[in-house]
Amino acid sequence: MVTRSEFDLLFRQICGKYGFDLELSEDMLEKFFIISENLLGENEKFNLTAIRTLDGVILKHICDSACVANHIPAFPEGSKLLDVGSGAGFPALPLAVMRPDLSITALDATEKKVRFIEQTAKLAKIDNITCVSGRAEELAVPKSDMREAFDFVIARSVAELRMLNELCLPFLKVGGKFYAMKASRALHEAADSRNGRMTLGAVEKLDIVRLYTDEFGEDRLLMIATKKLQTSGKYPRRFANIKKSPL
Repeated sequence: MVTRSEFDLLFRQICGKYGFDLELSEDMLEKFFIISENLLGENEKFNLTAIRTLDGVILKHICDSACVANHIPAFPEGSKLLDVGSGAGFPALPLAVMRPDLSITALDATEKKVRFIEQTAKLAKIDNITCVSGRAEELAVPKSDMREAFDFVIARSVAELRMLNELCLPFLKVGGKFYAMKASRALHEAADSRNGRMTLGAVEKLDIVRLYTDEFGEDRLLMIATKKLQTSGKYPRRFANIKKSPL
């Protein structure tokens, strides 16, 4: 593993190359160093991510996640954000570093990944993140403590947007915002998911923000939906039905 100074240099080079405008303190860089070091080390024992190089982790996990922080409004301290399908903790871990004002929950169905997030947060002394192991469609049912309990919900390349809407919008409070992190090739999903989005209580129009252009020349996008109505108790459906007949 590289030294902390070598990590800092590589991190700043990548930020400059891809135009990431991140205001980073020394403490934030230290936390990102620990996250990266732990991910690469544990990935040799467990299949946590397909990305196995430091520059890949910095670009595709750390920076890709951290650059969303500026697009999340500054609500009162302690506002709650849910990361659905967090995987090895992205975007949850970098967002927790960048936005200590948020209370972040990382949700994933794979227990080993949830344990990794908990371990990494402890190592990096990130204290505004909690972890939940479970399936989104089971935890967002009516009368669940997690249903319509979050000011923000985010998902990064977990599934097609029509499916993501049903998995994520039931967790969101009325007036809250859902963020779907997508590549530009998925732009057609914005129109395809319009009817389902409205059925689940979100406004018709998506706000779409370009985050940066990746190493393949493709834009990374943030698709933002605002919730205006409570979600009907009919949703979410069982995952097999969501997948077979997306709204």
